[in-house]
Amino acid sequence: MKELLRNLLEEPMLYYLPPWTHDKEKLVKLLEFHPSIQFVSLVAVDLGGNDTDEKIPIDLFINEMERFLNIGVQTDGSSVVLHKIATLNNAKVDLVPDLSVNWFVDYNHEHICKETGLPIGTLRMPAFLVHNLKNVDSRSILKKSIEHFSSEIKFLINKYPHVRKDLGITEEEAIEDVVLTSATELEFWVKTP
Repeated sequence: MKELLRNLLEEPMLYYLPPWTHDKEKLVKLLEFHPSIQFVSLVAVDLGGNDTDEKIPIDLFINEMERFLNIGVQTDGSSVVLHKIATLNNAKVDLVPDLSVNWFVDYNHEHICKETGLPIGTLRMPAFLVHNLKNVDSRSILKKSIEHFSSEIKFLINKYPHVRKDLGITEEEAIEDVVLTSATELEFWVKTP
């Protein structure tokens, strides 16, 4: 792990941060070594496909990192549609970062960091929308769907031995995980997830 972190620290520009970097100690070190990353943005999508984000200066993020990582940031919910979920009298929505996925850095090549001569970057974190302590976003529904699909597939494969045989899985082998991959047609053409 230390070698992986050292490799990231040596890169002049970061393009993504894998889940193992999503703790305070590693993030502070990575962000200090990459001063061109000057903002953090938590991004979430509601059930209708509307996205919202909160952009935070990197200094504020570093100073209050534990709160941001565990509780997220509050938004008024004005750019998301939560029919029959949130009302004008109760519209507080939190954006809570998804710590289990890659975060990526979006660079603006029109604005250059004076200190490094590199484009200014924004660390973009996929996030959940939370209203009244309940997840109300497409990411959380997708995550629950994947968990349900995975557990059902494991159950069915174990229930029907002929399926294990057809798939070339011996009885001694345990199925650790079922992984789903999805992409748009464009992503398949350019071969990037």
